[in-house]
Amino acid sequence: MSAAVANKELAGIDREAVRTAKGHDEALTLAELAVATGLPYSDVKALAKEKGFPRIGKRVFPSDFKLWRRRRLGLQSAPETAAHRPLPAAGKPGEPRLKHG
Repeated sequence: MSAAVANKELAGIDREAVRTAKGHDEALTLAELAVATGLPYSDVKALAKEKGFPRIGKRVFPSDFKLWRRRRLGLQSAPETAAHRPLPAAGKPGEPRLKHG
């Protein structure tokens, strides 16, 4: 696909609407995903043909694409955040843990 065709394909995309939809993790078309990620449309179409690409019908959730891409690249599935870290055990180090009941 030539750059002119790709540009024509993306010409009607409302970039602000795509940014908002991505921020709310709403499903995007492949053309919208290209705009949201900054990838060339031809690359997104090629990726969509790969096994395991997270497309539902003709749409992709940005978070699913991000997770799929990270796994494909062999990266950690998601950066560790405070919400994902285990809480430290209560009490002092070396003390036995109390059981309820």
